[in-house]
Amino acid sequence: MNGREDNIKIGQASLADIENIIDLWLEFVKHHSRIDAKLELDENACSYYRNYLNTLLHKDTTGAFVAKDKEKCIGYILGGLKQCPQPLKQYNYGLIAELYVDDNYRKLKIGKELLERIEEWFKLKNVKYIEVDVFSENEEGVAFWKNSRYKTKRYIMRKEITALQFLEKEFINYEEERDFHNF
Repeated sequence: MNGREDNIKIGQASLADIENIIDLWLEFVKHHSRIDAKLELDENACSYYRNYLNTLLHKDTTGAFVAKDKEKCIGYILGGLKQCPQPLKQYNYGLIAELYVDDNYRKLKIGKELLERIEEWFKLKNVKYIEVDVFSENEEGVAFWKNSRYKTKRYIMRKEITALQFLEKEFINYEEERDFHNF
């Protein structure tokens, strides 16, 4: 240990941590926007996220933990209970919504410690399993989750639809109609 780890404490997030979590969340979004340029924050993003956190932290269905180096918030994890949709048999499962550790504190196993804390919380809530979404291009994130024994169970696929594709389709349809009438 280099001494830095001795000062790091993991604890349950409180309302007093909201502004620090927002600062980390902005870094989280910036990190992910390098992977997916579609992630652009709205001008009211911080206000919306502040209200979102305030609501979440009042619910007993939310697990939220922070890592602090002395008083500085350096990482956080948010998760919650979800219920299997009808008409499937009803049971709770866990969903990890966000996990982020400040770049300066990576490789110190803080993400692992945050994950262990929320997994303990989920166990107390009797969930059957835990899910997490991770960008496929986020190699560091994918490796982290695989090393934590999470397995790929489904794919979310995306197709970009551009105005050019729409215009090309319309042009092809126009050409086909024109050819049809061209005896």
